[in-house]
Amino acid sequence: MVAYRFDELVDLTRLKELMTGFYDLTGLPSTIIDLDGNILTAEDGSWVGVGWKRICLDFHRVNPVTAARCIKSDVELSRQARQGGASYYSCLNGLVDAAFPILVDGEHLANLFTGQFFLGPPDRDAFRRQAAVFGFDEEAYLASLDAVPVFSRDYVDRGMRFLEMLAVQIGEIGKQTKELRALNAAMEQAGQMRTRFFASASHDLRQPLQALRMFMDVLTRRLDGSEHGDVAGRANQALVSAEAILNALFDIARIEAGVVAAKPRTVSLTEMCDVLVREFAPQAAAQGVTMRQRCTASTVWSDPMMLERVVRNLLANAVRHAAPGQILLAARRRGGATLLEVWDTGPGIAPEHLAHIWEEFYQVGKRRAEGLGLGLSIARKLVDCLGDRIEVHSRLGRGTRFRLVIADREPAEPAGQSGEQPHDEGLSA
Repeated sequence: MVAYRFDELVDLTRLKELMTGFYDLTGLPSTIIDLDGNILTAEDGSWVGVGWKRICLDFHRVNPVTAARCIKSDVELSRQARQGGASYYSCLNGLVDAAFPILVDGEHLANLFTGQFFLGPPDRDAFRRQAAVFGFDEEAYLASLDAVPVFSRDYVDRGMRFLEMLAVQIGEIGKQTKELRALNAAMEQAGQMRTRFFASASHDLRQPLQALRMFMDVLTRRLDGSEHGDVAGRANQALVSAEAILNALFDIARIEAGVVAAKPRTVSLTEMCDVLVREFAPQAAAQGVTMRQRCTASTVWSDPMMLERVVRNLLANAVRHAAPGQILLAARRRGGATLLEVWDTGPGIAPEHLAHIWEEFYQVGKRRAEGLGLGLSIARKLVDCLGDRIEVHSRLGRGTRFRLVIADREPAEPAGQSGEQPHDEGLSA
């Protein structure tokens, strides 16, 4: 079981804000102290407490002897609180303190402390003698003593009831945070196991599928024209769909596992756009979609296989949703980056869906059955691998624009390699 520190389970800055509001209303100081008597600190380095008096800040916590007495008193107060709940305690330096144990899932991690007040008039002669013993400036020390508030026992008891409930709530928040962290850790471990499995098993699982595809192709051709030909064709199409889903899952797993590494080189955007538009044009035309391209940016430094896969997925998504309509594939320069964009005149994406379209299997629109809901997820992960950024802007009834922002980079390829063909790092075609 993972052991957490108190500050890993509770937002100390927000807790300090709550304690400040309590002090403003009641005048009762409060702070959080660990089991060794140390005051906890927030992210900005300040103490998690409010209302501390000058007699402690300027005197008791400064002198080594009285500071040690403060810590000793806090530790004893912590022990008493753990044994019997909240109780009043007269610290070794003469002030009244109280503490409440903060239990997180039954474990005592810290104490909610209140104090630095009196329940009756203080003995000034005793504090005068204390100033002499520890070398305090008597006049300044007694002036700080006069600033320490005197509360009635009934008034403090009512404030203590609130602090006691607050200590319980802090413990509950800590417990819930602990449970959520454990759940997240378990989910992350399960995700890593899934990723490692798919990444390592993809080759073994793809091989029999590819063999089955070949057998189905042969069977379909042999049964073509017979009474069983239609059934064989449907079975073959179902196998193609299943293989597409598995290939997409394998790709995601390999990307997440870090198996797919970018191999950047100079990429001709004009050539890539020409190839992709020719590839998608027949499918688009069959659905009543007109495709155009406008590439004013010539080259970028990127991984050609990954970049082409990203744009192909974006175009496939556009063709699926734009019919009937138009698609524009554009590349242009702006500032220190190249913008590679896919525009479509489809139905658009509602604002509530935009944050989720990158999730695996998330689909929007009436034509969900035609896709797997994985194309945009793969595109986003590949863009992350490339170190680039992808954006989406959409208006209902007007269309959608996906924009890939490719930052300018200095080419770093060795001489003579620019003409090499990129090789597939395990991504499916």
